[in-house]
Amino acid sequence: MKRLQHLLCAGLILVASVGAFLVVTPHAMAGDVIIHLGGEVVAPAPEPAPAPVYAYVYYPDEEVYFVPDQQVYWWRVGGEWRSGPRVPEGIRLGASVNLRVDGRDPWRHHDVIVRRYPRHDRR
Repeated sequence: MKRLQHLLCAGLILVASVGAFLVVTPHAMAGDVIIHLGGEVVAPAPEPAPAPVYAYVYYPDEEVYFVPDQQVYWWRVGGEWRSGPRVPEGIRLGASVNLRVDGRDPWRHHDVIVRRYPRHDRR
């Protein structure tokens, strides 16, 4: 009889241990805390901040950019980029494309933008 009691007690301990392991294990695997071998507890690294996105208006036929936040136009003269509050006389702005770019100064990547948004007129 005593042997039977010992077996039942050992069985209950085993079942309780397995149950406790199953309950605790998912929480440890959830990634809430990283535990290093030295015993030091370190919080997980924060998510990186999303890259800023800048808005521009691009006029493909004239290859002119407008920066709404600054109210400034950018255009090229003889291979150099110039800027001002209005485009020079002689440049007539036509159809435009709203750009959302993950970097400042899209004219620095003008070759990529021109391939994506080619001129519509046949100058």
